Amino acid sequence: MKKCRTCSGRNARRRMRRMERMNKRLLSAIQKLRNENLHLVLPISSPPKEERQDFCMIFKSELDSLKQMVAAYPDMETGGTLFGHITRTGAMVIDLVTEAGPNSIHSTCNFEPDIAYEEAIAGKIINTYAIESIGTFHSHHRLGLSEPSIGDIEMVRRLWTALPPPITRYIMMIATIEGHNVNVIPYLFERDRQFEKPRKLHLFVSETLSPFHGLLKKEHPYG
Repeated sequence: MKKCRTCSGRNARRRMRRMERMNKRLLSAIQKLRNENLHLVLPISSPPKEERQDFCMIFKSELDSLKQMVAAYPDMETGGTLFGHITRTGAMVIDLVTEAGPNSIHSTCNFEPDIAYEEAIAGKIINTYAIESIGTFHSHHRLGLSEPSIGDIEMVRRLWTALPPPITRYIMMIATIEGHNVNVIPYLFERDRQFEKPRKLHLFVSETLSPFHGLLKKEHPYG
């Protein structure tokens, strides 16, 4: 029995290391694409009307945190990472929302994350809490654009070539500001439907506190 537990522990550690490596590849690929000139415009087609309706779940505590982050930059873009899991039925569940790092770049029509900060956070979260990055969010503040831009779509399409095959779904949340309200809409990108428009998801809010809420305030990500 003792030997079995040891083997099980080793397998778990190997899986955690694989998750961390995959997340680093995701962040590195995103940074590489952001540094490139996204000039290629690919054709966009709409999915058939008979497609099933997907939904995304988020804890209210994390949605409130996301809205506060966006409201702090009323005239500039900002963003962060979505950590969570995917259910057996394919529903995306967001357990934790993290904010942009201290060296992120914010401007009216652009946001560039602090990759070193995000890698440090991701490594700690994956190895300690076993939830991983399932996507990102960023704001279009008052630009009047409530869906991914052409640049956003191109970036994710090109991202698939840099990511390992096991990563097949990527969620992007777009936040806008109207008056004093912050609106959030999630979109689903899928590897096997990369030449279709990202699918708009229904947002289901769990009126509870996420068990992971505030964990980054308790421990420094670089610690």
